[in-house]
Amino acid sequence: MDTAQQEEGIHIAVIGPFSGSYGSRGKSWLKGINLHVDHINQHGGIHGKKIVLDIFDDRNEKLVARRRAFEIVEQNQAVAVLGHDDPHCTVNGSKVYRQYRVPAITLSPGDIPLSRDKYWCFRIFNNSKTKAKFVLNYIQHVIAISAVSIIHENQHFGKTFFSNIQEIIDQSNIELQHTWSFNPNDTSIERTFAEIIRQIQKKQAHDAVLIIAANTFQGGQLIELIMQKEITNPVILVRDMSGISFNALEMSSLSHPPNLKTWMVRISACPLC
Repeated sequence: MDTAQQEEGIHIAVIGPFSGSYGSRGKSWLKGINLHVDHINQHGGIHGKKIVLDIFDDRNEKLVARRRAFEIVEQNQAVAVLGHDDPHCTVNGSKVYRQYRVPAITLSPGDIPLSRDKYWCFRIFNNSKTKAKFVLNYIQHVIAISAVSIIHENQHFGKTFFSNIQEIIDQSNIELQHTWSFNPNDTSIERTFAEIIRQIQKKQAHDAVLIIAANTFQGGQLIELIMQKEITNPVILVRDMSGISFNALEMSSLSHPPNLKTWMVRISACPLC
């Protein structure tokens, strides 16, 4: 970066889904980034220099993410990259940033297969084993319940989280009562969810915690069905659920709102890759 560019400010590239199906999700966390940057700039910036955000839209599409990553490094302005959201986009982008020696901090889940190169690739989320330990410890020692059932997606995040839950439960006093899995790309997923809810009503003990490991939108769909059927088990949602608007779940439309206890679990400590 030349002197003129440095005098303009400290450029940080922010890349994520700002349009398309996941646009609302990306715009949501971009608002948070802007709030923090505005606060820093209003208090003098960093060593007297304002932070400038360069925004790149990858639409949560891995091929687009790679093209945008090259655009970032070719502009030769950003001292660091913040993003991506989708794990596959992160993997594609991180190869470019590492090649051009631009440090990147990903917002993707902690189980993605990034390089262990501690000088260039960082993440802000713990992996799913740490999440599983945290969730089960919380259930056992804070909620004080010793039985769980799990609903999980059958792709990378859900399968890995469920595997870790099983491993930890085998070494604990917690009982795993029931498990249900689903394909998040299933075109008839509404019927799949309806059947899962029917089985919960039939089989689930009322004092067991329901753990849902799913993406934001489908986690919200399951919560809505649980509320509609007035299932009163405590529910823990595992993964970033910040994109859900619980007003959209129409809680007030229920004639008898259930005694539903919902915990939002978002672990965001800052380990390196």
